[in-house]
Amino acid sequence: MVGKIIQYDPDKEAGEVEGEDGLSYPFSIIDVSGFSSAPRVGQEVEFETDEGVIYSLKPCSLTPKESKKDQPKKQVETIKEEITYEDISLPIPLEVSIKESIERYFSKMIVDLEEYSYDFKDDEQLDYIRMRRFLNTAYNNLLDLDSKFINNDLKIIHQYLDEIYKLYCNFVQKIDLPNISFETIFLSAQPQYMWRKQKLENNRSEIATQKGVVRNLSAQVENLKKEHLAKPRDKSVEIRFKHFNGMYVDALHHLANLRDENIVLLRELKAFEEEYYGPFVSEFGQFARKQKEKIVRLLDGYAYYFDKMMWDLAENSKSIREFFLKANIQDEFSSKTYLKYYLKGLDELKMSELHRELKTLLAYLESLSQVSVAIVDEDKQKRNRLLKIIRLYNPEVKVSAYEQFKLFASSFRQESYQLVLLDISVRNPSCEKAIETIRDIEKNRLKKCRICIMSKSFSKEELAYYHKMGISHFLIKAMSENDLAKRIKVLLEDLHEDQLRA
Repeated sequence: MVGKIIQYDPDKEAGEVEGEDGLSYPFSIIDVSGFSSAPRVGQEVEFETDEGVIYSLKPCSLTPKESKKDQPKKQVETIKEEITYEDISLPIPLEVSIKESIERYFSKMIVDLEEYSYDFKDDEQLDYIRMRRFLNTAYNNLLDLDSKFINNDLKIIHQYLDEIYKLYCNFVQKIDLPNISFETIFLSAQPQYMWRKQKLENNRSEIATQKGVVRNLSAQVENLKKEHLAKPRDKSVEIRFKHFNGMYVDALHHLANLRDENIVLLRELKAFEEEYYGPFVSEFGQFARKQKEKIVRLLDGYAYYFDKMMWDLAENSKSIREFFLKANIQDEFSSKTYLKYYLKGLDELKMSELHRELKTLLAYLESLSQVSVAIVDEDKQKRNRLLKIIRLYNPEVKVSAYEQFKLFASSFRQESYQLVLLDISVRNPSCEKAIETIRDIEKNRLKKCRICIMSKSFSKEELAYYHKMGISHFLIKAMSENDLAKRIKVLLEDLHEDQLRA
């Protein structure tokens, strides 16, 4: 029945309702449910009675424009909206694949990266993550010396680096914790999983509320039982006792159902998580690694051009040239030269952590101009003799020695060598096949390594044969230590000068 409250005493927690039949019905606060605050006079309510006694009272769900005829239809529509998925005891289906969930989540970043896409050559790279702070410092210092030394191209590359680095930081933050990525990227993309998880949380909240209801009803039933014993002939007390006892039993039953539902929900949620966590971590790890490499490659490529362009422009600035002259900086205009100048004035005894990082950075920059040499010789004694001579007479050269060509080839795929000293008697593969393999590995590289064939001696036929293969450098290993050192020095001089100019 529909009515409105005509009287309510908050101290007694009791009041009266006037029904649509014109009669008044008393109620107690224990009969009330669904109110966000205390009942107030004039409030429209819905209530139910048993032999003239109110046992259920709640706020009216009808708006002034709604009639009772509209109410059943509205309830049916609400029920349809709530029944969204199938029985919770069924396994949770995979609705969005792992690959699709990852691509959806990172779609904006992938599109943003395409804007900066560029096919850099192998040697066009400078470690931006390591160089970032110093490059920005050098850039700002040069601007202080001459605010007009830059051009529009340098500004654009500087902006690109800032924007790509922001994408990098954001990406690294998102891939740092696999557990969080699994939940944020994959699980959140599964509609039925998320629906059941929300249902689990709703049930937990309702269980907490229902426990309070059960406690209150239990106390009310006990009070009414005592009141009924004291007034056995009072019919209204008996009716109220039966009503609240029924509500108490229903509440216990509902609480048990909620707990049973949560057991099923937890089981299916856990089963779904365990089934897809491993595959997700594996596929996401591969995706993250490839994307991170892609972003870093863009950073390193643009950093290479930024560094080169910045110092080329600086060298054309009169103000910056005068500064270098007054500071007695005589080497080429480069980050390495500027960093040396900066570090020269620091007190090593008071060197901060930042300054120690700069010294490490200088070592990195110097390594970029360092000539790398590889020795490939299956004769351990001859290999070690050559290794010792190169290190003794050319300490600035980075030299590595390999007994097997396959080990060298594996290393050569990862890093460049400017000079390869290849013994003519190598096997598996032969010297000819080894030369072909070297050329094949470096075919897409801008800078090619110099191959020098080594042997105890060479016949005219052998020299002519290898000349046809494009080999013009030869080394006779039977020479004395001094002669070997001189010959290697000749091979290295041009390489070293070229590398320094680069």
